[in-house]
Amino acid sequence: NLSNGSVGGGDARLTRLTIDGGNIVDPVTGSAAQNFSVETVQEFQISSFNFDLSTGVTSVGAVNIVSRTGSNDYHGSAFAFYRDNNMAAYPTLNRIASNPDPFFRRLQTGFTLGGPIVRDKLVFFTNLERLNQSTNYSTIHTGSPVFSQFDTLTSSPYKGWLYNGRLDYTLNSKNTAFLRYSSDNNSVVAPETQNTLPSNWRYNVNKVYQAQGGWTSTITPTLVNQLSFNWQYIGNDSLIPSSSQ
Repeated sequence: NLSNGSVGGGDARLTRLTIDGGNIVDPVTGSAAQNFSVETVQEFQISSFNFDLSTGVTSVGAVNIVSRTGSNDYHGSAFAFYRDNNMAAYPTLNRIASNPDPFFRRLQTGFTLGGPIVRDKLVFFTNLERLNQSTNYSTIHTGSPVFSQFDTLTSSPYKGWLYNGRLDYTLNSKNTAFLRYSSDNNSVVAPETQNTLPSNWRYNVNKVYQAQGGWTSTITPTLVNQLSFNWQYIGNDSLIPSSSQ
């Protein structure tokens, strides 16, 4: 994951994170197992301590994200974000003489598209985002001229793809259904823990896929039933880096 959230001062690894009610927490280490583009988010809900049945099992807080849907009109957008070492601060407090201008580049691009397939019946929404980042991670910085030969800046590239696609179907005035598929594929060369020498870094390859379906039925004006199914695959390979990465 790229970030986590702590609710009410609790352990961020225990925060329950869901998309459309579907769980995305890593069952082994906690925290988010999957990243989502902000272009996917329609709205979000944070539950601190007063939980209802939709929150599920948690003790420290929950965050639920509602994904965007299409409409009867076609809408789309595209974006690009670029930043490099000419627009960024030096990665350490003191400059390393052997590398006064370390390379850094972040290129983030993506698009969204939504609209009708069958007007008033079936609509779609999809988005794709790419993040390509190369940065020099400050591995060792002694701060002393005597030990300056040990100062190093090690490259830490990150590459990732985020995809989301959703279909919404209106059966009638009382019944609606949706189907969503999301994926997160990323790879990074980086330390697994704090203060880890580059000789012990890892090439981490992550593949996460989620499919979810739901059916909402209005039985009476005061009684609504919701049925949902969530499937998720989490794959993580921690490999020894090579010079090509």
